[in-house]
Amino acid sequence: MIENNIFHYRKAAPYNVFPGAHASKVVGNGLLFKHHQPLIAAPDPRHIDLRASLLNPFAEYQVKSFQQQSRLDVFLLADLSASMGFHGNYNKLQAVIDCLLSVAKSAHATGDRFGFVGCGQVLNQQLLISPANLQQGRVIDIAQRIKATVFTGKANSLLQAADYLPNSSALVFLLSDFYMPIKIIQQQMQRLNKHTVVPLVTVSDILLQICHQNRSELALKEPCGAFL
Repeated sequence: MIENNIFHYRKAAPYNVFPGAHASKVVGNGLLFKHHQPLIAAPDPRHIDLRASLLNPFAEYQVKSFQQQSRLDVFLLADLSASMGFHGNYNKLQAVIDCLLSVAKSAHATGDRFGFVGCGQVLNQQLLISPANLQQGRVIDIAQRIKATVFTGKANSLLQAADYLPNSSALVFLLSDFYMPIKIIQQQMQRLNKHTVVPLVTVSDILLQICHQNRSELALKEPCGAFL
């Protein structure tokens, strides 16, 4: 089980115009030099490069342009099916709450926007967080709602979760035990293909014991994602 601590992550945010912590293709205020432009195209005399201007064959003033670091949308998609409510030596429900708090804190600390979609038999509007209207205390409120929820049925609404994601590429943490047909998993990944997906796999008591006994071997076989 993880604690709801802050962790660090990085992902390219190619065309997001809002400043943040991630590399992007947007030209703006930054520290990474991108290219030179004529002064008429980028009228900022503070960044005139005299050496490049003297070497310019058309005798034009050249201005340094920099690559802006941009903000990113970070989402947690959580499987809230019956199997995720399992209570044994390993508490999957608590893992959902820990992940929610940890990802939300980490996104806030990095300066990114956070969203959450809880996926049960149907999508419950009370278990959604939109980055556009995230209010203080909303994450804690949803964590308390999840703690009081009895998970039932299948996570059929996972396939609808992509409809709540932005059009631009986002960082998506997908939390599930993946006790579902492989075709459903494939369909889900196809719907998320424009985003960077990080699977977070919750495990049963038996599999957790196997993981502890064969940690090094499993780490070689499963280099992507994480076991919780």
